[in-house]
Amino acid sequence: MADCKKILGWLRGKYGIAVSGVLHIGANAGQEAAEYDAAGCKVIWIEGDPEVFERLRPAIADYPAQQAYCCLCSDLDDQPVTFHVASNCGGSSSILPPNAGVFAAFGGVQMVATRELATSRLDSYFAKHGVSLDGCNLINIDVQGFELPALRGLGDQIDGFDAIIAELNWAAAYQGATRPHAMESYLAARGFRRAWLSVAYPQGEGIWVKDAMKPWIRVYMTVSMRLIETAFALGLFRLLQGSKLRPLLRRMYYHLKKRQS
Repeated sequence: MADCKKILGWLRGKYGIAVSGVLHIGANAGQEAAEYDAAGCKVIWIEGDPEVFERLRPAIADYPAQQAYCCLCSDLDDQPVTFHVASNCGGSSSILPPNAGVFAAFGGVQMVATRELATSRLDSYFAKHGVSLDGCNLINIDVQGFELPALRGLGDQIDGFDAIIAELNWAAAYQGATRPHAMESYLAARGFRRAWLSVAYPQGEGIWVKDAMKPWIRVYMTVSMRLIETAFALGLFRLLQGSKLRPLLRRMYYHLKKRQS
């Protein structure tokens, strides 16, 4: 999560969400550990790659409020999968195989190995290992295209969170990657309203907050997300990428959302 401090401050200031704890799914090496600690957050780190997990544990050892668990998240228990390991220290590793044409956008990152692993639902894993989510009210998830199955694996435990930050694959860098509209449809059905959206090639980010939505808001979310996906597929966002208009639109969006850039 880029600009961790700013995002946590924005959630508090705009939506009244004081983040006390984070369920961070797709931990990698725990790069945000110091920022979470500075914010006074409890953290439950989830990392699916056993080798990366061994780097994660010492990285958070100095933070007593942070715990790490090795779990390859899905909506199915004990499902054997071939896990694809990326060359950037696992930063782009995924259950899903890469889509070569789009994956090239990651600038020389390659899949260099595979591991045969088994999946687990998070609700099953937490029950089995006695993991308490008490105090955790924010989910931060980045699992390279597999975000929706991982969230489904929480079952009803997702209802206990106030906000969710998730990576979005606008272009399918991975085969079968979660589509933005599918992610939002699922979250809207669980009572989460879109608060923020970044659109970039191939990946961006969305933030959703728990809200008692009126029906028209859900309709707006559905229609607008489909329109954005269509505009992206037509190449309109890529046309803006290098234009002088893009910084202006970005500043306007940040101003509208009352968020620091």
